[in-house]
Parts: sequence; structure tokens; C-alpha cells
Amino acid sequence: MSLAFAKSLRALLLADANVNVAVPGGIHPDYIPQEATFPAAAYTVTSTPASSISGTFGICTAEMVLHLRAITPAQIAAAGAAVLQSVINSPNRTEAHGTIIAGLRVTGATYDAE
Repeated sequence: MSLAFAKSLRALLLADANVNVAVPGGIHPDYIPQEATFPAAAYTVTSTPASSISGTFGICTAEMVLHLRAITPAQIAAAGAAVLQSVINSPNRTEAHGTIIAGLRVTGATYDAE
């Protein structure tokens, strides 16, 4: 389920024009390719199937961790804001790549500039 969810959420983010402008290097599974332009993002996904006494329902709770990389703090701020706004603006129930996404939320963000 993680792979389907990841493809669906990636498609939803890339369908947002503001995300495409703020993250021109793309959103990639697992790692950012060496040849990518910055800002760029990589994601990892975990999922937990919901189950009952009689078995698994076929729905799950999934979590995507998105790692943004950029050259300047301003680029990171713009990319993060675009992704956050895309999540906020997403409909409560949408379908992408055959997966129904019931809702999206951001549970935390960290920023470290050295």
C-alpha cells in the first residue's frame, strides 16, 4: 500500500503549479538524484493497515516524510510553504492513481540552517 499511496500523493503535489515552481528539481522516492537541480525533494513512506477482529479492511494510515533540499534558506522557506499550502488546499477526499486519499495533514516541520 505504501507504494500506491506515495505515487498518489506525489501526483497530487506535482499537480499543484506552486509546488512545481518552488521545487523545480522534482519530488523523488528515497533520495534526490545527483543531477537534480535545487530545490528538490525526496520522500519516504510508511503505512499501517487498519484491521478488525475479522481481518484487514483494505484501508490504511500512511505517513510520508518529505525532505526538501535547497541552496538558500529562502528557497527552503518557499518550497516548504508551497508544499504546506498544497496540503491545506487539498480536498478532504480525492482520488489519484486509483488510491482514495481521505485527507492530508502536516504534523510537523523542522528547519536547520547551518
